[in-house]
Amino acid sequence: MAQDQARQGEQRVHWWHPGEVVLVARVPNGTSADDLRGVFPQRSRGLMRDDPERVRSFIFSAPDEPSSLAFTFVELTSASAARDVRDAVERLNDSRNDLRTGDVEVLGVMPHWHLRAHELASGGSPGSQPAPVKPGDFPGGAPSRVWYAPTLETLARQSDSAVPVAVLDTRINLRDVRQRADKLGNAQLRETVDWLSQDSQDGAAYANEWREVEQHHAELAANAGELKTYDMADHGLFIAGLIHGAAPRAPIRYEPVLDGTGVGDLSLMLLALQRVLSAKRPSDPQIINLSFGFRPHPSRLAQAWYGLERPGDEQYSPVPELQDRDHDRRWASSHKRQIRDHVDLLRVGLDELGRYLSLNNCLVVAAAGNDSLRAVDHHLPRLDPRLPASFDSVLGVAATLADGQPAPYSNAGDDLQLGDHLATFGGGVGYANLPRDGVMGIYSGEFPSPSAQDGLGGWAFWSGTSFATGIISGIAANFWGQQRGSHAIDVRADLHAEASANGSWQPELRTPVIKVERRTI
Repeated sequence: MAQDQARQGEQRVHWWHPGEVVLVARVPNGTSADDLRGVFPQRSRGLMRDDPERVRSFIFSAPDEPSSLAFTFVELTSASAARDVRDAVERLNDSRNDLRTGDVEVLGVMPHWHLRAHELASGGSPGSQPAPVKPGDFPGGAPSRVWYAPTLETLARQSDSAVPVAVLDTRINLRDVRQRADKLGNAQLRETVDWLSQDSQDGAAYANEWREVEQHHAELAANAGELKTYDMADHGLFIAGLIHGAAPRAPIRYEPVLDGTGVGDLSLMLLALQRVLSAKRPSDPQIINLSFGFRPHPSRLAQAWYGLERPGDEQYSPVPELQDRDHDRRWASSHKRQIRDHVDLLRVGLDELGRYLSLNNCLVVAAAGNDSLRAVDHHLPRLDPRLPASFDSVLGVAATLADGQPAPYSNAGDDLQLGDHLATFGGGVGYANLPRDGVMGIYSGEFPSPSAQDGLGGWAFWSGTSFATGIISGIAANFWGQQRGSHAIDVRADLHAEASANGSWQPELRTPVIKVERRTI
């Protein structure tokens, strides 16, 4: 029954905003968002609406780069159906040279993608629901602080000059959480919120962007297009607490890019990254924690884009709206190069963005994703990492159980194994999608399970690669703090080398494992 519901949800869900496309372009350094308002519609053969006030651009520069990277969001003149977006994206990509004007070079056109910290009912991130920490788990009473320390001595030292970490995650009300922390008397919850409150606020730019996207979310929810599994607003708070526990001296910046059900948007992510970069000098070290991924999974992107079947893949079914006779399986079998080219253009902007962040001395740490449970149950290879964890410029994180064995739900690292993935403790999943030997962290809200009993105030168990990612971000903040002067590119390689040389190798996950121990006081 649950599988049928998941498949039906897949058929209804949109992976992108209707009626809007994103043009990714190289533009001269110094170009402003206002400069791009009227550039593209006149050259789009009538596909884009010529309304400069509705055009939004997010621009990124990097040291020694001769041009900046711009993401420009433009509304379509056609109807808002998913197939209209796909057809417009393909036509614009086929004629992207015509969109070039002056020094503006279009690299590719893509939809306005959604982000997710979960994958409906199909075993995606997070791997489990949260569950309360009960008094029996700590007979002596609630701990005042919990953290996960690496067993490798070279990674275990906390740094007095830990590198700042930006957490891009769920939207939370910090004032309410602070009041809840005081009521519960949870010191780590209170300390974490105090860190987050120093540099984190929605601001006018966020208010404008949330208005742009929330109407679409509401429409999808009303049409059952988004299966709201449960309120997971504390997802980001939990992750921030893991980072603060591991690296208590690391400044934490919190940027809300997902709603309370774990659904977000590309535009919110770009705005958050702009804010993070604007608050630092290009040479300053910065860690960025992304415990979410883009849908659909990269291995399914080609079939999902054209509405094709994937025989044997129980977690996928095509969206009927995207199916048509001009792009059936027979057509696909004879147009493989064209399909590869189009799919590459759908992700080229995100790949390039990762490179620009790296050049700005940012170490991006991203969750590999939790889509592999069915594959493991059927003795099949695990899925590759999700976007953005699969990009070469990103440190992807897979999850293990407490004994270092791979978590059944965890995706693997990149198949090339070139030093850009790690694995650490992410917890297991037991009956009714509840954590089994899960990661322990701070929690301020209600629990989704009706059977959940009151526990120790402000603490929860949760499992998933999302939380393994938070642990790695905390470890990286300390590790980099001891190597001030190192660049993000070198830190990523050094972390992987340290884990490979002194830790264990997990062949199923294709990653070295950094084992950790839970410590409490």
